Amino acid sequence: MADDEEWALLNDPQVLILWRKGRSAWNSRIAKTPEVVIDFFNTDFSLERSGGQGINFDAHWFGKGKVSFWEARFGDGDASFDDSQFGDGGVSFRGVQFGNGRVTFNRARFGAGEILFKDIQFGSGTVSFEMVQFGAGPISFRAGQFGDGQLSFNYAEFGDKGVSFQDTKFGTGEVSFEGARLQGNLTIAPLESRKTIWSFRDCSFGGRTEFLLESGAEAVTQFDLRGARFDSSLTLRGAFGSVPDFRRSKVTHHVDLSEFSVTLRRKPKWKWLPWLSKVAEDKEDGARLRRLKEIAEGAKDHQKALEFAADENRANRWIKTGKLASVLDLAFSGFSNYGQSIMRPVLWLVSVFGLATLLFAIAATAPLQPDGTVDWWQRIDQSSKLALSNSVPFLQQIRELGSLPRKALFGPDPGWRFIAIAGLHGFISFVFLFLIGLGLRNRFRL
Repeated sequence: MADDEEWALLNDPQVLILWRKGRSAWNSRIAKTPEVVIDFFNTDFSLERSGGQGINFDAHWFGKGKVSFWEARFGDGDASFDDSQFGDGGVSFRGVQFGNGRVTFNRARFGAGEILFKDIQFGSGTVSFEMVQFGAGPISFRAGQFGDGQLSFNYAEFGDKGVSFQDTKFGTGEVSFEGARLQGNLTIAPLESRKTIWSFRDCSFGGRTEFLLESGAEAVTQFDLRGARFDSSLTLRGAFGSVPDFRRSKVTHHVDLSEFSVTLRRKPKWKWLPWLSKVAEDKEDGARLRRLKEIAEGAKDHQKALEFAADENRANRWIKTGKLASVLDLAFSGFSNYGQSIMRPVLWLVSVFGLATLLFAIAATAPLQPDGTVDWWQRIDQSSKLALSNSVPFLQQIRELGSLPRKALFGPDPGWRFIAIAGLHGFISFVFLFLIGLGLRNRFRL
């Protein structure tokens, strides 16, 4: 039988025997028939461990043909594919089970074929794909499961067919794509995630990018996209437990924030005024929210821009904003939610109207009955008309309505009590009318 026919397929136990001979023997044999199909299907590598020895595929060349580790089991301990090279025939690690230990593919090279890590399971150790070149084929980590160790794709390069982490389960360790280059689409849509730190610092995203963290976003304490570049659309989804950091990022296409929200983490500054003295736990959150506001404005998402602007003010309160300005900011927040609420200033305007009515009735000096007695119901009626005219003085008919009640309650010379009540009531009413107008503008802004 000819050599190329004999080695048209290397499978267990043939391929396992060859691997046991070491890297030099492996690479030499593969070089003779580079088109060979290499099949480690269902291989139990845990039986190859002795004395805690790791599984070593460092600098192995897998030829140009298809490579499969489908449903192989590696057991507890380290496994390394560092500097290994795969061809264009496609690579499958589908259903592979790694135990607790470090698993690394650092500086590995993949060809143009499909790369499947679907249904793969990692233990609690570090998983590293640093400086990997994935080639032009599609990459799938769909339904994979990562443990509690760190997951790193730092400075990896992905081809233009995209990579998917849909329905993947993530543990608690950090996920890092720092400096990675992704030419195709990226979808991160975990089925379950307990990750607290995600880093995409200085990443380059060439295709459609989707961070769909409906599950686990509340656990995120750091979502770092500083210096990232997005050359296509970006979708953010989930109620994030912290403020994502887009500072120095460049966004050139549409951004979908319709199902995205953030939680500004705050703590009391003074124990004796816990609610009124809340400050941002992270002093940089104000700058992060400012950048999010800019992105929302660029996407014409006025509602999200208002939300981020409001949280930006809250983040800067008592930290970068002076004390007097912080008091005014607190009032702006409480009375109108930074111009986002119409109902709040309406209720406050009605409340102030009722208080002014009561004060006018109490402060009135002129009797309303010929015998000098006071008819309180009539006095309240007159006071309410006076308060109404004072609330909206820019409406002529209502303003004229108040002249008669004023004379009936305070006579021809109203005195300083009337002036003080009317002046203060008029000013406060003007403020709430302004806030109502601001809320209407923000609500119906086109």
